[in-house]
Amino acid sequence: MRQLRCWCMCAGLIGVIGLATWDGAYQAAAFQAAGSKPGGIRACSLFTQDEIKKFYGAKWEPVWDQIRITPQESPLSGGGSECEMMGLAIQMDAVPVARYEANRQAYMARSKFERVTNVGDEAWFYEQGAGTSVYIIGIYARSGQHVYVLSVSVRMGETAASLRPVVIAAGQAAAAKLR
Repeated sequence: MRQLRCWCMCAGLIGVIGLATWDGAYQAAAFQAAGSKPGGIRACSLFTQDEIKKFYGAKWEPVWDQIRITPQESPLSGGGSECEMMGLAIQMDAVPVARYEANRQAYMARSKFERVTNVGDEAWFYEQGAGTSVYIIGIYARSGQHVYVLSVSVRMGETAASLRPVVIAAGQAAAAKLR
């Protein structure tokens, strides 16, 4: 009985850790495709925490000012890299520019896309998983020779509309840096 209780507690802890890890990986891996080449700009170097704070504006949680976690960058299997900073998932060069539209088309069945202007050479606001426990919104864009995805989770009490300005502002800032 004691072994069973210990196993259940360990399994529960692993489940919580796994869920936290899975959620971040799901966001960042949303648009990864094979055939990519690593880009010259790494995901974790795209923004500072202070820049991300500006994107969030009034939605920035004051407690986040106390948190200074060094972001961990991960390579993507198709090239490029991904990083999560203060709730903003960043993915750089997961697909080559030549596959930009084909990759977006591949995700049309499970994501809702809406073209946006004033963000890079071409950009789409997307929603993925609406009505599920993992609801993600973001910007899928290309600027110069780079393709990038910037996304956030829509948490309880938030809406895609309320978070849209966050990802649009991040998309515009990324485009300016990538030109």
